[in-house]
Amino acid sequence: TVAGVPARPPAAPVRAVTDTHFGVAVSDPYRYFEDVKHPEFAAWLKAEADYAHAVLTRIPGRDTLYREIEAHGDAVAARVTDVQVVGNRVYYQKRLADEDLPRLYVREGFAGRERLLVNPQAIATPDGKHSALDYYAPSPDNRHVAYGISPAGSEDSVLRVVEVATGKVLADEIDRAQFAAPSWLPDGRLVYTRLQKLDAGAPPTDRYRNPRVFVHRLGDEPDRDVALFGAGVTPRAEIGPDENVVVHHPPGSSHVVALAINGVQREFRLWTAPLAALDAAHTPWVRVVDTADAVTDYAVQGDAIYLMTHKDASRFKVLRTSLVAPDVARAETVVPPGESVV
Repeated sequence: TVAGVPARPPAAPVRAVTDTHFGVAVSDPYRYFEDVKHPEFAAWLKAEADYAHAVLTRIPGRDTLYREIEAHGDAVAARVTDVQVVGNRVYYQKRLADEDLPRLYVREGFAGRERLLVNPQAIATPDGKHSALDYYAPSPDNRHVAYGISPAGSEDSVLRVVEVATGKVLADEIDRAQFAAPSWLPDGRLVYTRLQKLDAGAPPTDRYRNPRVFVHRLGDEPDRDVALFGAGVTPRAEIGPDENVVVHHPPGSSHVVALAINGVQREFRLWTAPLAALDAAHTPWVRVVDTADAVTDYAVQGDAIYLMTHKDASRFKVLRTSLVAPDVARAETVVPPGESVV
């Protein structure tokens, strides 16, 4: 002990539990940590906190440094993130120095007057928890913004739509929209990804399986929305039950693109279809890239698609092909591989 501080952190008691998996004995010395209300775990956690506090408060000059950090941390009036420009309108999330959560704002041009569009702090849950803004997508005509709101930062988003001109929140409300990735079609319909509705008694591990992309017309009942892409939906694109799916319409393109993403794997699969040919399960999807093509990013300009790949290019390269007749094997190399990493 030095000046009242123990020489080392308090040791957690070992309470070994042994399980046998496929003939192999695996010992877990801290299984009781899984119960955060376990009195022995709670006592150890408090002792750890007390030890850390005692060590940190004795660092020479700490109080002076802490006051400096506080002063400079609060010196920035606001932090702006997630800026999106659609036509002459600028959308962005902003959090003031004394606020815990960002809000969504809009203005007419960068020099225009700022207007609050979505304030998650004003959306209280029945049990009094705060809400958080998870994502947003303005429509190409600037009439609406689709956004995801969730209680207490849970990311269990509910997809909602606000009218930009009036700030009125429409009646459209879509739950199970944790990874909705909303995208607007030119005719005002909304494309989004929705998790499946679990049957009573279904294992909770099924929650993220079989997500599907739906098409929603404002004012319609969401549960009647027609599936567009996903496992069991698209005969021309076989999607696995554990792949996440996204459909996106790049503004200015006559095509849409669809992605199948295997968890956290960077390489994805991608399809395209003419915008005019979207027809639920009958949509004529054409595959652009498979996992073996090692594509980790893409961008669309008009009907050209740019693909970043590390296939035969350990530092990556960028290819370009057409969405009208995609052919990665004969794609043009627009950024060749070199010594630098793309």
